[in-house]
Amino acid sequence: MNTNQHTLEFFIDSLLSEKQFKNLDSTVRAQLHADLMNRANDHINASILAALPKEKLSEFEALLDKNEGEEVIQSFLRTNIDTMDEIVASSLLRFRNAYIAN
Repeated sequence: MNTNQHTLEFFIDSLLSEKQFKNLDSTVRAQLHADLMNRANDHINASILAALPKEKLSEFEALLDKNEGEEVIQSFLRTNIDTMDEIVASSLLRFRNAYIAN
């Protein structure tokens, strides 16, 4: 598991703790955790795509089509999005606020 994925796992664990579910079965908690991981990843990816300059979209799609490794894709994104860390952090904050509010 890479560092980003580990950090996201911790973030989701924190969300579940903050939500303070009572008597949550371990199987249900695991499924909820997996669902939140998928939703958070989707939220982050949408934020990153929105920040990627339009003229770089076709180049990014080509990297995805070639099944380039995560390191190549991360490098491409960091090269083309100056505020990558801020975008991810902001995306997670919006995700957290929406989840806790419900």
